[in-house]
Amino acid sequence: MATVIRGSDNFDTALTDPDVSPNAWHRYANAAVNYTSDTTLDFNTSVHTGSNLTESGGQITVSVAGMYLISVNLSRYSSTDDTMDWTLQVNTTQISGARAYYSGNNVASYDNAGFTVPVQLAAGDTVFMHGKGYLHGSGTNSMTSFSGVRLGA
Repeated sequence: MATVIRGSDNFDTALTDPDVSPNAWHRYANAAVNYTSDTTLDFNTSVHTGSNLTESGGQITVSVAGMYLISVNLSRYSSTDDTMDWTLQVNTTQISGARAYYSGNNVASYDNAGFTVPVQLAAGDTVFMHGKGYLHGSGTNSMTSFSGVRLGA
């Protein structure tokens, strides 16, 4: 990939100030929800959704192909023995090594599971979390979030 320097750019700013905003997202859950059957997790609050992306019901569709770094953090506050089990999916394919799992316990506590993985996406691919379990959410201090950014081609 070539670096193009234009106008008032110089070599230093061209390499240190890439505009990743159009191909990035950060969403979170603003309320606790208990998903008792397999479903797509809807991270219903947007901090940022880039202009090259669309979001619907927790699913992010990219319009620019490339390697994306995707991070998920899932949290629950629970005193039940329900298991939390979520996987990252691209279209209909589960991504290996991208599972957030926490075995239930009957002690009241905050439990967290998450991951960060690089995933090659094609234009038009849809990425989302699929699974079930109780998730903690908050409008002011959520610990359940879904983020991604395109790193390059």
